[in-house]
Amino acid sequence: MDSEFMLTEPTLADLAARIRALGMNLNKSALKGLDYHHAFQRQLAAMADMFDCQARREAETLFEDPRLPGNVTWARKGGGVPVVVFEIDSTVKPRSFQKLKAATASHKIWIYFGRDVWGFRTFLQKNDPHREILPVIVPQTFVPSFGD
Repeated sequence: MDSEFMLTEPTLADLAARIRALGMNLNKSALKGLDYHHAFQRQLAAMADMFDCQARREAETLFEDPRLPGNVTWARKGGGVPVVVFEIDSTVKPRSFQKLKAATASHKIWIYFGRDVWGFRTFLQKNDPHREILPVIVPQTFVPSFGD
């Protein structure tokens, strides 16, 4: 894929750290369920500009739009080719996994903010042996390191 539609490894590491920080801040809020999920989408979409991208959110369409391969999709400004596709879940959802696997974006990120981290990791190890999907696990409580 053209390097214009790729993020470097250091950029992906920075993005993952920002996502974890975003999630930990949202965990401090009183938001639950869809309110939490939509707030996460809005803030993730707002981050796109920092990475020279524009964002589209599934929530903007008020229904599942087949043209949007994930909860949030980033594309380069002025171009429609997806660079990053994000799914955001509190449980392991095979449908989310399938959407990410089918996406044509250079990067596929599955953000998990649930409690069954073991189940999430096990699911990915079994179903994504080539590690096409980058998992980002949001800690339930603040941790001083951003390492998984």
